[in-house]
Amino acid sequence: LDYIDKLCLFETRCYTVDCIDLHGKGVLETFRFQPLVMETQNVISCQSRDDSVFIVNMTSSARTIDSLRFVDQSGGRLQIIEPAGGIDGKTFLIPGKDSLRIRTRYTPNDPTKDRADRAYIRYRDASRAEWQVQLIGTSVAPKIFITQLTAFGVVEVGDTRQQTVVLENTSSLPVKIDSL
Repeated sequence: LDYIDKLCLFETRCYTVDCIDLHGKGVLETFRFQPLVMETQNVISCQSRDDSVFIVNMTSSARTIDSLRFVDQSGGRLQIIEPAGGIDGKTFLIPGKDSLRIRTRYTPNDPTKDRADRAYIRYRDASRAEWQVQLIGTSVAPKIFITQLTAFGVVEVGDTRQQTVVLENTSSLPVKIDSL
């Protein structure tokens, strides 16, 4: 699909208008992603979570996608777990009005800080148009503030002293303290 358009810039101080002709190729709506951007959010830093993204064929006829590549910028924290064996270099035929499900796993594996990681699934369709699905994983690390070590000093027999230890959850997720 070829299109022609015009971009006009208005400069208000000098009252000038400059226009540029635009020519380009458009792609008819062939695919969409569900969700548009796959966000696996707030995974506890020492755990993992599975998620799915669907490449939906919006046309009524079968479409082939090929040259699939998993571009991992997360250092291995985001992984493709289905289809089995990954997607790199594979070709898939998606029937009309159907979808291809890609399952992922996000494992932050960093208990010291909250993370935000990113990866992409890239592919081409039969017209050689390039497509890209964005995957984002975020983690949260439980954080607890505890008052400094409290020393009672010298306590004689029969004396009592009371001190307070404060535990405060400073993270965005609930934390269970099962013993002190």
